[in-house]
Amino acid sequence: MALAALLFSYIVEVSQYLNLVKHVGLQKYAIANIVMGHSFEWIDMLVYTLGILMVILVERTMQPQEFRVSPKIVATPGNNYSFIS
Repeated sequence: MALAALLFSYIVEVSQYLNLVKHVGLQKYAIANIVMGHSFEWIDMLVYTLGILMVILVERTMQPQEFRVSPKIVATPGNNYSFIS
């Protein structure tokens, strides 16, 4: 989900760089101007990236230990399955 949010923010920034609001003819609509914005900044791209990296880092460090390693399913004789870590 974090990477999807980062991708969305990149798309918005690129649309600002390309001035899509004007090219598509949406400059008279306030919501389009608010969502798409007007000015491209490289620093915004850097800050979005650092923010998402921080979110991912916090998510991983706050995750309980038992969820950090995905369990593996192994077959035992008699088609009994057991989970190991």
